[in-house]
Amino acid sequence: MAMLKDLSVEDFQNLVRETVQSALHEMLEDLAALTSETYLRSIQEARSEYARGEVKTFTDVFDV
Repeated sequence: MAMLKDLSVEDFQNLVRETVQSALHEMLEDLAALTSETYLRSIQEARSEYARGEVKTFTDVFDV
């Protein structure tokens, strides 16, 4: 694995750019999800189902 000191300036810039772009993309996805009424309702419904014990095990879902 390359050490930071071994990176060229261009490689370092690309690494920073890709990291920032990825973080920004994830943040925008989170923002879109959290402003969606449908998504928020689905979270509430899932939490209610879980609280009522309406869950399936890994074995139930994947038949293993």
